[in-house]
Amino acid sequence: MNPQSNRILINIHNTVGKTAYYYLSQKWLVVDPCSATMELAVSSSFKSPPEKFSIPITDVIAVRSVYKKSQPDPKKFQVIYSKPSKKNVWRPRVLKFRHSDPDLVIQWVQTMQSVLNKLVDRPKRILMFVNPYGGRKNGVKICENYARPLFEVAGVELTVVVTKRRNEIRDTLLEMDDLDKLDAVVCVGGDGTASEAFTGLVLRECRLRGINADDPGSTDTTSYCLHGTTDTITALLHIIMGVSLGLDLTSVHYENRLLQMCSNVVSYGFLGDIIYHSEKLRWMGPTRYEYVGAKKLLRNGGYKGTVTFLGHAINENETKCYENCNRCGSSEDHPSGVNKWSSISSNFFLLAGANISCAGTKNPHGLAPYCHLGDGYLNVLLVHHTSLYQRLRTLQRMSQSTYSLADLPHVEVYRGKEFRFKADGAPGRWNCDGEPILDTDICVKVHRQLINVYSRGIPES
Repeated sequence: MNPQSNRILINIHNTVGKTAYYYLSQKWLVVDPCSATMELAVSSSFKSPPEKFSIPITDVIAVRSVYKKSQPDPKKFQVIYSKPSKKNVWRPRVLKFRHSDPDLVIQWVQTMQSVLNKLVDRPKRILMFVNPYGGRKNGVKICENYARPLFEVAGVELTVVVTKRRNEIRDTLLEMDDLDKLDAVVCVGGDGTASEAFTGLVLRECRLRGINADDPGSTDTTSYCLHGTTDTITALLHIIMGVSLGLDLTSVHYENRLLQMCSNVVSYGFLGDIIYHSEKLRWMGPTRYEYVGAKKLLRNGGYKGTVTFLGHAINENETKCYENCNRCGSSEDHPSGVNKWSSISSNFFLLAGANISCAGTKNPHGLAPYCHLGDGYLNVLLVHHTSLYQRLRTLQRMSQSTYSLADLPHVEVYRGKEFRFKADGAPGRWNCDGEPILDTDICVKVHRQLINVYSRGIPES
């Protein structure tokens, strides 16, 4: 796209003592320091760029007046926009304009606001649930110090609900009569908080459409996999800019009952028991997982059972999911093998059905590095029980910057549409997005791009 096409406004400005040529189109705000021939004055909150650069209109957050002694200055205005500052992290930036002619200032403000109002994908009314106990227990601080100020700048009407009990988000979404008046639902908390919201939204839609949802026919992993970072401001800016993509969800069933919708991972055995036995140690914070994990690793005798799945084996030459992913963007199914029903009985160390890569700051590739956000498949990871040395080696491998399981014969990976599990002997526990599930013999199904989430995907390095 040529930034100079369909130009609306053209002006010459002086930025920090350097003359610059500015123009506005339906899609770009362009600054060219080398093309000026006239004098108009503009200042900037950051150092003037030495070369021509363009700001996509989709990255502009707001245009507003500059105030002096509580009164708007008729000769000044500012443009607030979003810009990546380092790997996958975005920050707001400000350009401050001034001119001796108030009519020209009004023209620029009104024109840019008109252009921004045409960005219909941007949310204007948001309901935010804050879990004060989820994640690192700083949900209220994030809301008041980051979310509320940014949404106010962007002109977003924000309603905040601080939760007091488990499943309050799900129940609230099910009972709301005016949910259609909202543009988005936002959660502040851990992975379980997001899963609760997904479950409530899906159950509500099933009820409205007369669909039987029961028919099976603290890590912030979800945030990391959507944005490539757990940075709060980056997630908020993506909401404000209205960039979205379709995300697969998995439904977890026990017999004829829907237990939960899952956006992250359903895991059994070692990982499931860590979540279950960590519930009573929440006072320890995130370190409780490492403490319980070390105990379970040393005393682990395996978990016998049979997993049956519809899918195919995958290899380490598979493509990964990045921004503008072709696999997720296609309307067609793209299996990398022939889908068929298979059953595997074993004594497992862990079993996981990953809906996303499950990457994080401590494991940059995650449990399933080749899992896509919206292709309609989950990755089924089977780790058979083995020696303590091999178990430690497997966990260490998953946390390294280079990821390969090819030399670990006790590990199998499949891409699947659905899987079922039946325990043999003493049952373990399931972990569904950080929440324990005590029903053992479950069925898990993938639903392609069942929900839209605010994210642009992870840029390919």
